[in-house]
Amino acid sequence: MALHAHFTVADFVVFTLTLLASMGIGIFYSRAGGAQQNNNEYLMAGRSMASIPVAISVLASFVSSIAILGNPAEVYTYGFQYWIQSFTNFISVPIMALVFLPVYYNLRLTSSYEYLERRFSFSVRMLGSVVFVIQTVLYTAIVLYGPSLTLESVTGFPLWLSTVVTGLVCTFYTTVGGMKAVIWTDVFQGIVMLVGLTTIITVGTIKVGSLGKVFDIAYKGHRLDFDFSIDPTHRSTLWVFLIGGAFQMLPVYATNQTAVQRFLTSRSFKSAQRAVWMNLPLNIFSTTVTVLTGLVIYAYYASCDPGSIGEISTDDEILPYFVIEVLGKFHGIPGVFVASLFCGTLSTVASGLNALAAVTVEDFAPLLVQHIPTERETLVSKLLVFFYGLISLGLAFLVSKLGMILQMSATMFGTTGGPMLALFSLGMLTTHANTKGVWIGVVAGFWTVTWISIGALVHPPKYPTQPMSISGCPSNFSNVNMSYIEPAQRVQHSSVYEVSFFWYGLIGFVITYIIGYLASYIFKKHHTERIDPALLFDYSKLSTYFGRGTKSSGNTSLDGCHSTERLITMQDVHNQEDESTPFISSSGTQ
Repeated sequence: MALHAHFTVADFVVFTLTLLASMGIGIFYSRAGGAQQNNNEYLMAGRSMASIPVAISVLASFVSSIAILGNPAEVYTYGFQYWIQSFTNFISVPIMALVFLPVYYNLRLTSSYEYLERRFSFSVRMLGSVVFVIQTVLYTAIVLYGPSLTLESVTGFPLWLSTVVTGLVCTFYTTVGGMKAVIWTDVFQGIVMLVGLTTIITVGTIKVGSLGKVFDIAYKGHRLDFDFSIDPTHRSTLWVFLIGGAFQMLPVYATNQTAVQRFLTSRSFKSAQRAVWMNLPLNIFSTTVTVLTGLVIYAYYASCDPGSIGEISTDDEILPYFVIEVLGKFHGIPGVFVASLFCGTLSTVASGLNALAAVTVEDFAPLLVQHIPTERETLVSKLLVFFYGLISLGLAFLVSKLGMILQMSATMFGTTGGPMLALFSLGMLTTHANTKGVWIGVVAGFWTVTWISIGALVHPPKYPTQPMSISGCPSNFSNVNMSYIEPAQRVQHSSVYEVSFFWYGLIGFVITYIIGYLASYIFKKHHTERIDPALLFDYSKLSTYFGRGTKSSGNTSLDGCHSTERLITMQDVHNQEDESTPFISSSGTQ
């Protein structure tokens, strides 16, 4: 980036105070309430958290610096259609709240992949756990890269130095803080992010003239266009974000350990369910804020695109560039912006490292050690957090070579999320799915999507962007013959590698589910094994959800199994309720 700014004293004060507050929360919860005496407290917050902090924590764990940097860049370059993806929460949130969560909560799990062993076998559990570890380590590396890019842009700090500092601080904070600290820091950093983005929107709108003018300029610049094409090789269409987006969001809520673990820290089933439902408006609101940020930035640079004149090297730099040029004169504002990204990284990486420790302790440690003494299990978890932190830090240096961070994130979650969602769905929604069948299905799904994604990296498709202009640039940048830069024409190929990466989740889900379903019939055993009904979704609940009032004595699945007596009923869960407990408390405990 050609333009650099230096922090003022006010910027450093704001940034330092925000960082100290985040670390202070971690230190406080490492000492409060008798500290973390066991893994139930360290990894699960004693299963005592209220709805609001849990809901915000889940949201912050997956948006953070990727959403702050990636979403505005997406809107600036390709248009606001990405906003449509937030409405897929009307699909993913109800499915998680009504189908998956009752099963998870009823089983009192720590690792969501423990479900796979109970339903199928130990090997299937290992499959899910290994996929999660690989995915999450890569994801935390991407998140570490985001704010490091911004710190370099705003302060001139070398990218490698800011990455190391960020990674070490994240690792320290996560190691000492435990789950309660992670959740409450998410709440704090969510507020800081909101303040930072609303400040950018407010000042940017004033600079442009008005919010109406922002939308008028965006409309003339084709940033409000809709693409209704059903061609799957079109990168950004209404259907890509509405359908493909649903199969990116649902695996995050329904199968990913980072989200499931947070929901299961809730003090009751009703509290956990409220936390899931709260993510519907929260996710739409957060996406709207980041999309509006992108539109404001485009309106400001509509006549002089920084990328076209070499001021920025990647689209992900457009937001920090805007902050430097427009907000740099306001002392303290760049500090708030950088602090919001840094806090977002702290909480997001903390969430990932905490979940990695939980999966390793629950799923892998028993392979090496028969029993970990209670007094040592927390120490083991903290050492694992430290280990995964160093791994993520090392991988973060590779991220800058791979392109847009939003595209990297979407590709990774699509590649792994679709097959994992199909695996859990086969377990909960059918009774005949078996170990051999789901293994064949998952391998087929992973192989197909991985083949497409690797092919797209080797032979990257040329997706056209929206038009850019340099007609308003200073004379030393502009050229009378190139004042308006048309988007590159899309070269027509029939290659499968051109399929939009937003479809990867759906492709993986469909292939895994269909092949896994059919293969289970082929390898069906002669004798029927009795499945614990607690491991299956209770279809009789559908009548309750939709107000039919029809009662059923047992569990019925889509593939026609006979009703069976519930070994563990949802009434057992509801009996734990204490509706007199408030939604939120200062400590997160009752």
